[in-house]
Amino acid sequence: MHDSTLYSIGHGNKTIEKLIDELKSFNIVSSKKSYR
Repeated sequence: MHDSTLYSIGHGNKTIEKLIDELKSFNIVSSKKSYR
């Protein structure tokens, strides 16, 4: 997942803002899974 994200950034397919949003969403999902 992280590799594909870095790959996209390297090729200008994603903006830093989108990356941050994805990381935040990913962290939220991970946190919910941890509590369960």
